[in-house]
Amino acid sequence: RIERPIAAAAAAATAEPPPQQGRVALSGRSRVVETGLNDGVDAFLRSPRSDVTLLHPASATPMEGGGFACELEPLSFFSLTVQPLLEMVVERSDARSLTVRIIRGRVRVGERISESVRIEGENVLRWGEESGAWQLESDISLQLSLRSPELPSLARRVWISSGNAIVSSAAGRSGRKLLREVVRVAATSASGGGS
Repeated sequence: RIERPIAAAAAAATAEPPPQQGRVALSGRSRVVETGLNDGVDAFLRSPRSDVTLLHPASATPMEGGGFACELEPLSFFSLTVQPLLEMVVERSDARSLTVRIIRGRVRVGERISESVRIEGENVLRWGEESGAWQLESDISLQLSLRSPELPSLARRVWISSGNAIVSSAAGRSGRKLLREVVRVAATSASGGGS
């Protein structure tokens, strides 16, 4: 009979697809600009003295061969609190720009370091004088690769979209906080207070 295959095909077409699971890549980007700065920012950012400030860590330890092993402030991610553990380098490419690059990124969940989460990203900082005042720009891009929970197709898309929004929001908060800290430390350095 033809009716049964047609009914089965119609039921399959309207049925909820099977839950999906696997690795997903979440990404976010944020560009933040601070204006009206003095020229002390230029001298500070050109100097390796600014490296630890640029990494914006809760703690930073120099690594053999260059770069820093950093622990960042814990973040809330859905129902978890995670602490990013990053190995980062500061690359000065020209007189008025530099890149802070993550060369290896993982997270600590509780007391356990998760090897299943990978973090990649960079923060490109540019600065210059415009109309007599200095401007500083931070352009952060972050990517997280992680195992997603088992979810139906639509719920998985919503989970990924929400994850991308969380990553973008974290990048924006980090960029704003970093620029305020760079301005504060540069002003302290220029006045002889050290870094």
